[in-house]
Amino acid sequence: MNLRNVALALQRSSSTSQTTQNEIQRTRDVVPHSDFSPSGIASPTITAWNTVGTAVDRHRKLAIDYEHVLKAVRKQRGFEDFLHAPKIKTLLPSIEHLDGPVVFINVHSSSCDALALSPNGGIKRIVLHRLTESQAQDLRSTWTRFLRSSGLRMRGAVSIDRLISKRTNMLGVVLERVWTWIVHPILEALNFFDDTPSRSHRLPHVTWCPTGPLTQLPLHAAGIYDRPAADRLHVYDHVVSSYTPSLAALLRCHKQPGTHQVYHPNVLVIAQPKTPGYAELPYTRDECERLRAVMPKYAHTVLLDKQGTVEHTLAAMNYHQWVHIACHGTQDAVDPTQSKFALYDGPLTLGALMTTVADSAELAFLSACQTAVGNKNIPEESAHLAAGMLAVGFKGVVGTMWSIYDADAPIVVEAYYKRLHKLRKSKKPGIIPPGYTGSAYALHWAMKVLRERVGEQNFVKWAPFVHFGV
Repeated sequence: MNLRNVALALQRSSSTSQTTQNEIQRTRDVVPHSDFSPSGIASPTITAWNTVGTAVDRHRKLAIDYEHVLKAVRKQRGFEDFLHAPKIKTLLPSIEHLDGPVVFINVHSSSCDALALSPNGGIKRIVLHRLTESQAQDLRSTWTRFLRSSGLRMRGAVSIDRLISKRTNMLGVVLERVWTWIVHPILEALNFFDDTPSRSHRLPHVTWCPTGPLTQLPLHAAGIYDRPAADRLHVYDHVVSSYTPSLAALLRCHKQPGTHQVYHPNVLVIAQPKTPGYAELPYTRDECERLRAVMPKYAHTVLLDKQGTVEHTLAAMNYHQWVHIACHGTQDAVDPTQSKFALYDGPLTLGALMTTVADSAELAFLSACQTAVGNKNIPEESAHLAAGMLAVGFKGVVGTMWSIYDADAPIVVEAYYKRLHKLRKSKKPGIIPPGYTGSAYALHWAMKVLRERVGEQNFVKWAPFVHFGV
């Protein structure tokens, strides 16, 4: 909580008592010296830390006085809901501008179900009768165990071709169960099977907000792949998928100003073909060249190899609407804020990105690995690089759930930016709804291109790419 902003807002409120303002001010003065997290806010009655016996006593006192300050603030006119979760009715003006349903999937020992929030504010509960909490955990465990044992946590680290024949069946079973137990019942309840759009029509857009063990599963790749081609069932044949860490994050992304009216946004490209201490990624050069060829009229800033330092990257982000990062990336399971991009002179961490203000930011393409990996230790939180990029101000982010094959990245990047450029310059109404970027549909097309190249049963090659935001 930013107490400085709270104090300023209260000062501007005519209903705020001087006593409450003084309490907030004194709280601000005490908290910076505390060893505790922001959840512990000091009391105005505390005159010195040495009056409290133990750390446990101090923490208990802070917790009590935190509630005291909250109650004092909430008594002021206009601050009644301060730090409360917003009521759905207050969000309706923003929700009605969404271009499709947001689906929240809950996993619990008592029941598993989904809540589909429609743009008109309607909420539909969908009971997932065939899914249990233990089954969801088993699916997550099977999937993540495969990724760990196969080394699919680093871009280009293994020859994925070697893995396909051995483990396709296991991965296919996981994706089939995700389809049968989770995705199919949801799409059926939302009537997305009634009329499959023709080639000339736009597929509907679904934004997934999974919880618990489902945060680490590729819902966007669910389907049945072991049937004859004509009988196969895939989620991507019926909807375009995006993800969001929360409804609040999605609505924040939608509200942020974009560059839809800007025909040629500035593009920052960071590529690391030879990062010290990491395996070489020679195809990152090809990736950069294809991107520049697809969008020759766009203003580019390219930080290649030694130019791609942490300082240069952070400074340049403030002056570019689009950012493309091609390098190694890793998830820190112990401290997610230390998840990082491997740049030439050191790591660019999520923690560092959180301090970056990107007022003009719109799109980020994270062509690295583990940029959208959940953490089983904090399953309800999306503390990964893709979510971090949304938090610092980007409207849409493309990330990866596991390793991408170095040679495949240029194919995806070329198809993605070609499609995005085509969508952005289209004069046809409704191609890109207000507040959206077109990024989800561009990635959907790029995945189709890659599947046609590598085969749809090579899940490990095309399925890691995911879209977050709008």
